[in-house]
Amino acid sequence: MSHLTYQLEYVNTTFIEMMELVRGQLIMSANSLLENNMEFAEEVLRKESRVNAFEINLEKECENTIALFQPVASELRFILSTSRSVAELERIGDHAEFTSKAVVEFKDNPFTENYLKKFYYQEMNDLTLNMFNNVIESFEGKNTSLARHIFLMDKELNKLYKKALINFHLEIRENTNRPEELLMLYSICSRVLRTGGLLTNIAEEIIFYLEAEVLKHQKMKAKLKEKKD
Repeated sequence: MSHLTYQLEYVNTTFIEMMELVRGQLIMSANSLLENNMEFAEEVLRKESRVNAFEINLEKECENTIALFQPVASELRFILSTSRSVAELERIGDHAEFTSKAVVEFKDNPFTENYLKKFYYQEMNDLTLNMFNNVIESFEGKNTSLARHIFLMDKELNKLYKKALINFHLEIRENTNRPEELLMLYSICSRVLRTGGLLTNIAEEIIFYLEAEVLKHQKMKAKLKEKKD
């Protein structure tokens, strides 16, 4: 095994470990909110430092791989896409941390089940976790069809968020009993939506790595064309 092959395998394995860790953070933070479980929330907060450590280590390894081994073609695309995806994973970890901090903050007056249902929190979170599962499977299996399916799931997530937003506006106008809870749940659901966007970005990076197709540039061209038309 060459030094480059060994390095690529190390980056690949470590990146999968980071994805699994962040996915676990999302599951734990959601359960802490749905069950008002302080142990889950505290565990997420404890593990956040591990997420940050993974990010620092992987960014360093990606930089070293380019500097020392000068990879080309698919190997270079793999390193570049992984480096960019690591930053997205760290942001997803931040969103899980935010939710867990909110659970701890509201532990004496927990979020009501009625609001969680009205704002489609569990549905949004379940869809986001399915997106995360697809990201991991598409990366491990080098499956771009599965990665592209994440784009459709993100559209469904946006539809749920728009429905939740309507209920937010109604509750804010009609119910002023717990404005802090409403605003915090709005922030949490907004972060679930952003998590879906970050997972979509990772899916784009997987396609770039496997097919050398830059989807972001295509989207920008499409938007520019729409404006001209």
